[in-house]
Amino acid sequence: MNTSEKGDASEAAVISKLKLIGIEVSIPFGDSARYDIIIDDGSELLRTQVKTATERKSSDTITFNCYTDSYKNGGERNTKSYTPDEIDGYAVYSPSLDECYWVPVEDSPSSKMTLRYSGDMSHHRTNNASNYLLTERFK
Repeated sequence: MNTSEKGDASEAAVISKLKLIGIEVSIPFGDSARYDIIIDDGSELLRTQVKTATERKSSDTITFNCYTDSYKNGGERNTKSYTPDEIDGYAVYSPSLDECYWVPVEDSPSSKMTLRYSGDMSHHRTNNASNYLLTERFK
């Protein structure tokens, strides 16, 4: 599966999870917006970038990119982080855990973010995945 197909599968998983819990979702027309979907939780509209997480079983963590890559004609890589002016947060799908997370853009770094789903949560720099469960955010 290429990266575009993985992204489509993650969007489908996130939208399915949101619809199952009764949350409305809109998809912007075209591909020029910095967000993939709009989540309507009944009180606000949230511009949401959907990301696919990679699991690291050895550390009980998942990681996702807080940026997008594009390539110019010559193959030159262009990396651009997301800002609060562009999105409100990330809906992150972990295929290996079959779980979705909601991470506000203010909680994320500009590069990669790691969430720990089990193990030692006592370290002050640990992002506990259970604090970001999508189903908890949109009850």
